[in-house]
Amino acid sequence: SETIETIARVEVDVPENAKAVSRSLLTTHSEYRVAVAQISTDPGDISGNVEKIIDYIAQARSKGAQLVVFPELAIPGYCAMD
Repeated sequence: SETIETIARVEVDVPENAKAVSRSLLTTHSEYRVAVAQISTDPGDISGNVEKIIDYIAQARSKGAQLVVFPELAIPGYCAMD
């Protein structure tokens, strides 16, 4: 079984020239938790991969994540051969 854990807190410095554009975002959005799911998928097994993704989303949500990020080709599956 794989575990989900907090590994870092990321803070971003906003450049001075971008502050005017993003000021409303900086003041209206609170912190949120992001989970990064590095999962193994099976090429071509779309239904199995989707089930796995849904399971990982449920695990991440139970640990307080509000956003879960998956690999680019998680749904169709991808086998790195390079």
